Amino acid sequence: MLPTKPGGFTDDDIRLLEVFASQVTVVIQNIHLLHTERTLAEKLAVLYAIAIATTQAGNEDELIEHVTNIIGQRLYSDSFGILLLDETSNELYLHSSYPDRIT
Repeated sequence: MLPTKPGGFTDDDIRLLEVFASQVTVVIQNIHLLHTERTLAEKLAVLYAIAIATTQAGNEDELIEHVTNIIGQRLYSDSFGILLLDETSNELYLHSSYPDRIT
């Protein structure tokens, strides 16, 4: 059902509704931008944490474990693991740090 107003809508009513619609559009766009910026900020924070982990890891396995935990906890908790290539069989396998993250 369309809204009605006794006597009909005036030009001022229509202008106010247009202004309101424009403001609602700006609010929705700002919410989207805020969400996008927060997502990017979190990804940058993860990259920074990974960069720090690379300087602190004692060996490759330790680094992979740290990176798996960082990314798994902060970005992709349900579906993240690191695959490595077995050069003798040319097959991929999950690094051993992956099962440690399953809760």
